Amino acid sequence: MFGTILEFFSEMYKTFKEKGKTHLSFIIVLLACVGTTYYLQHDFEKRMFEEIKVSIRDVDDEKKKAHIEGFSNSMDTYYLIKTSMREHREMIGCDYILLLEYHNGAENIATGYQFCKFDITMEARADSVQYIQIDEFRDESIFKYDIFMYRNVSRDRLSYFSMEELKNIDPHFHHKVETATTTKIQHVITAHIYFEGHKAGALLFLFSEPNINKIDRLQVSNCTSEIEQILISQNKTK
Repeated sequence: MFGTILEFFSEMYKTFKEKGKTHLSFIIVLLACVGTTYYLQHDFEKRMFEEIKVSIRDVDDEKKKAHIEGFSNSMDTYYLIKTSMREHREMIGCDYILLLEYHNGAENIATGYQFCKFDITMEARADSVQYIQIDEFRDESIFKYDIFMYRNVSRDRLSYFSMEELKNIDPHFHHKVETATTTKIQHVITAHIYFEGHKAGALLFLFSEPNINKIDRLQVSNCTSEIEQILISQNKTK
């Protein structure tokens, strides 16, 4: 179509030039230039718009694919972790194992310092006790609980506390454990979960067993190590 229009202007230009109407031929050339410029600009914008649409669609498809793959990987990972928690809970003999995952819920807008928070995302429990309402532990500030900043917890791989000790160390945490569980908890073991050298979360082992010497500490350590290995191995498959 554009070629036909140019041919039309070209014929008109020749006709006016042959008849000696130079001013009209100049107008024809000017009109042809304006028309060509408009067409090329319109065609360029149209092609650019189509290319942008294709690029946006490709980006959206990649994001959707990445989201689906990430969701699938998370499902696989959490299934393995939950299975490990259940198996080790039976071997350890504790009443509960709780998985805490650390995250940054927000940050200080002036300093950029991250607020340290956690969610309880999974639990394994004995048949003799009821589930803890873990949905109530969402976006919990770590700084509300002194136990997470207690020198032994920040330094040691596993830390052991009686509930009597927790009354002095962290009354808030002590109260939370007592109100959230349906059996009288006697001891708590905390274990950091590390991923690539950084603290990614923690495991809480809650025991109604009054004699701490009966607690299989090796199995507690094995449980923690196995969950770390699941996180590492699953991340390598992404």
